[in-house]
Amino acid sequence: MSVSAIFSAVIMVGLFMGSAMLSSAVALLQPAGDSVFAAGLARLVSAIVQWAVLTGILAAASRRPLATGLPTEMPSAQKPSGEDDASAAPPPKSPVWKSGWFRPALSCLVLALTLLWGALPTTTEAGSTGFLASMEQQLSAAQSYLSAGDYLSARKEYVDYLETLDALEQYAEGGHFGSLHASAHTRNETLAQLVNITAGANELTLLEEQYRQGKITSALCFRLLEAYRQAEELSDAQKELQQDAVVQLAAAQIYSGAAQEETGLSPSAVERLLAGRAQVEVQYNCADLISWAQAGDSVGESGVDNDIMHRTMGLAEDFPEEIAYQYLVLYMLDGYPVVPGSSQSSEILACVDRYDTLYREELMAEDSEDERLAHMKKLTGIYLKLGDTAKGAAYAQRAAEETGDPFLTEQAMYGYFMLAQGEECLELAEAALKEDPDSFIALSYAGRAAMLLDDYPAVADYGVRLSDIAKESDDPYADYMLYQFVSYLTVEDSWYAMSDRFPGAACYHELPEEQLKQIQENEYLNAYIQAFAASTDNTVVDLGYYRWEDPEGERALELADALISMKEEAGFPHYIRGMVLNGVDRYEEAIREYTAALAQQPDEHYIWYALGACYEELGDLQNAQQAFQISLDIMPKIGSSHTGDWTGVSVHAGFALERVRGQLAQGGN
Repeated sequence: MSVSAIFSAVIMVGLFMGSAMLSSAVALLQPAGDSVFAAGLARLVSAIVQWAVLTGILAAASRRPLATGLPTEMPSAQKPSGEDDASAAPPPKSPVWKSGWFRPALSCLVLALTLLWGALPTTTEAGSTGFLASMEQQLSAAQSYLSAGDYLSARKEYVDYLETLDALEQYAEGGHFGSLHASAHTRNETLAQLVNITAGANELTLLEEQYRQGKITSALCFRLLEAYRQAEELSDAQKELQQDAVVQLAAAQIYSGAAQEETGLSPSAVERLLAGRAQVEVQYNCADLISWAQAGDSVGESGVDNDIMHRTMGLAEDFPEEIAYQYLVLYMLDGYPVVPGSSQSSEILACVDRYDTLYREELMAEDSEDERLAHMKKLTGIYLKLGDTAKGAAYAQRAAEETGDPFLTEQAMYGYFMLAQGEECLELAEAALKEDPDSFIALSYAGRAAMLLDDYPAVADYGVRLSDIAKESDDPYADYMLYQFVSYLTVEDSWYAMSDRFPGAACYHELPEEQLKQIQENEYLNAYIQAFAASTDNTVVDLGYYRWEDPEGERALELADALISMKEEAGFPHYIRGMVLNGVDRYEEAIREYTAALAQQPDEHYIWYALGACYEELGDLQNAQQAFQISLDIMPKIGSSHTGDWTGVSVHAGFALERVRGQLAQGGN
């Protein structure tokens, strides 16, 4: 073999070894999320280098003359006599490698082979990035569960991931994994690669048996080697297994000395993983708290208790710049009753303000119009629920002007009415009526605002128009709006109308004769007013008799029946009849009426509360508990399509639920 051939062979071997090392270096320098990119880049660089150097070597070799030791042509003086040029033997042909087509063809062949070599999967990628990929997969699974709303599964994955980060942190600080034990982390496959084996000979025997059975993985090799390091003495057979495990890891290029023998990671790679811990902990804390709430819901208890809310509030206050924690407080509110005006409600409102600020700075520009609208609806509902009615009304009005959404307009009208700001409420209602003259929502609020302003002709006019639309409408919400209008018009002190707060409410008895006649001539509105007034106390309507004169509720039931006959499918007339029956202790009949009402108005929390009260009176504690729980579950929903009292019923239902649970715990039915 010529010196040139030997030189070329040596260069080729060195080249391929260098390419493999280059691939490993590029892959190890990449973060976990870039492992696929790193491997591809390494193969491409390796292929290009191989092609360039090999082509140069072969091209240089092909330009050297063939080492035969003879001249390629004899001088003419040495030609035999009598032979001329014509009879001379033809000159020898040039070697193939000197042909004009050979060099380009050889270059193309080398390029194709080296690119094919680079494209093939290598043990370097699987080995040096295997642990990174394992951690990436673990985190990806946790985030997928979190996005899908499976918070219990997400919590488990985050716990596993953070356990692995804990081990890596120990490794980064001391170069080892402390006293971790495999038995404590059997469910965490990623962490198994990091665990020291200290359980003794039995576990070591099991690891050796797994290895001999061919169940060889990087994790098993790590665990086996660590067990051997902990052992006081090794037999010859164990030394052979130890050497074989080292060879297995070395072949995968993930066992490169004491500094990286546990993980195959460089210190910089470990540092990058630990740097992302803070954001992972945010995700874990969210999954953890929500999973506890879900666990409570799954056993029929209130998912968000004081402890969960306290922990959530603590995170939001300790990390005021973390939007996820501020939002988590909002999330928990959907299952947690708060007393407006309390110190807790003030702390929650501070979180709401921080969330709104952070949302506008970080997320709003990227959100769709629907997502922005949902954000505004949610915050409006929270402000109103927590008793900051002024901020809720103003926020809703601004949001309604930005989006033109009718729900936000309704929330603003509700807020201004609750603040007894009749002019602001009426202005919004009249603007809505210009857009839709048949809007029963706007008519109801316009009529109530007119009560606050003592505009009695407007009260009668809006009430009659509302009654005509509600009677013909198939929308149950129209019935709800009429019920609200009548309650404020006729009851001096109720959940919805308190005379000291609404000086113009309960003005039915103050209506001039002309407006009173206008209302009484509307058959459906008059029947509604009479039936409602007969079902409740503190009415300002003159029914022609005193309540004590009707102890069995017969007259009140007649009025309720007359109303129901005009529109059987309406829900609130059945609720009115149920209240009459409840008032005279006819609980079973009241339950039937409340059930009929809920068939049309399933989202009315106070009907569910009234139903639960009847079941409790009958001693049916299981059904009572269910009805009270539903009342609480419905009542606090933020941004629902219904507005109304969020506090009075919630307090009553909350006490009732605790009372019934206590009786059940003591052996009640």
